[in-house]
Amino acid sequence: MWRARTWLGGASNSGSFYRSANHPCKEGKGVGQTSQTRIRAGMMLVAVQGVILLAAVLGIWGTLRARQWMVVLAGCLMILEAIPLMFSLWPLALLAGVGFFWTAYRMPS
Repeated sequence: MWRARTWLGGASNSGSFYRSANHPCKEGKGVGQTSQTRIRAGMMLVAVQGVILLAAVLGIWGTLRARQWMVVLAGCLMILEAIPLMFSLWPLALLAGVGFFWTAYRMPS
């Protein structure tokens, strides 16, 4: 016997999950799901987005303060972040990284 539970007091059916009465602790797997835990997936999202934010701040701060090494570091970080984003938004990270490199090249030394 399967029964549905809804989150947030049943306000929406989009947050529902199913559990079996025979195996209440067993997690069901659907087609296309990975074995990655929620905590690990959350940590990966925070790590990727945090490094992108750090690279953007370093690039802008380095440009404003005329610190070429900061801008180069920001470009390297942004291009490295294109690897985890390979299947989604990698052109934007690559474009930002190349933009930081171009800015560092154009800075007076």
